Amino acid sequence: MRSIMCSVGNLRRVPHHFFRHAADVDTGAPETVCLDECDLGTVLHGALRAGKTATAAADHDQIKTSGCHARILHGGDIDCRQLRYPTRMTTLSIATWNVNSLRVRLPQLAEWLSATKPDIVALQETKSTDADFPAAEISALGYEFARSGQRTYNGVAVLSRQPVTVLATDIPKFADEQRRVLAVETAGVVVLDLYVPNGQEPGSEKYAYKLRWLEALEQWLRDSLLKHRKVIVLGDFNIAPEDRDVHDPKAWEGSVHVSPPEREAYQKLLDAGLVDVFRRFEQPEKSFSWWDYRAAAFRRNAGLRIDLILSTPALAERCTGCRIDREPRRAERPSDHTPVIAEFEVD
Repeated sequence: MRSIMCSVGNLRRVPHHFFRHAADVDTGAPETVCLDECDLGTVLHGALRAGKTATAAADHDQIKTSGCHARILHGGDIDCRQLRYPTRMTTLSIATWNVNSLRVRLPQLAEWLSATKPDIVALQETKSTDADFPAAEISALGYEFARSGQRTYNGVAVLSRQPVTVLATDIPKFADEQRRVLAVETAGVVVLDLYVPNGQEPGSEKYAYKLRWLEALEQWLRDSLLKHRKVIVLGDFNIAPEDRDVHDPKAWEGSVHVSPPEREAYQKLLDAGLVDVFRRFEQPEKSFSWWDYRAAAFRRNAGLRIDLILSTPALAERCTGCRIDREPRRAERPSDHTPVIAEFEVD
């Protein structure tokens, strides 16, 4: 059986008689014509008009460009059971925001959610127990949620417009009473919301705890979590990955957030199979997500980029944008952090 492979880009301009000629064995044409990067609907339309059979299979990794592979066979009728239609792509927006007390920042969060309408939001430093979580207010905004909180300190939550299934609230094999981790499945992706320990200062016990915590996180990611194809790891990492993520690298040299051991631990998370989607796009210089309340740091843009969105490579390829929204930091009584938002094309 002879066949032809051809790349047609968009088949909408190809006349239907192409199918009649290409699939007609009596004319000496090949029995099979394989088309790359074609529009499946047009393939079926042309084949149907020509009275031929069309079979097609879509590779999900190519759907972003509306591409699929199609094979036009000779003779017969259209058999829909042989067809796999490309899955329609939708935009999934996901944000991370350390609100530094959900009780205090709830009006700002509600206003921001109503204006921005993200599909998923990961919150850190909710500083509320699960019983005190504002469930009614969040539900009224159109979000389902999961939370893992404690009084006064820490606390994480994930809000989603779709049902949320909790996968974990602790790093496996790492004993820790602090509520810093929440893994959920929602909207077809696994979301890991993190509030990484601050570390206080190099050489302190809290710094050693931070490094142990990051090591346990890396092991968890490698052992199980990153076996999922669609994983987003986001939150307040309390690490500025590079000097360009620091307003004054010289002034911060050797300090917590930028010390070599912290950055090395962060790099190991990337090496485990994650991508910083913010850095996949051209960004303004001195893009930060956190500013100290003191010394007019926000006005002077003396900040750090420590609120991050990481994803598995397959999802990173489908990320269409990532930005820092500075507006909530301008509000009265703001959090010292501001939201970071990324958008993905997902099936």
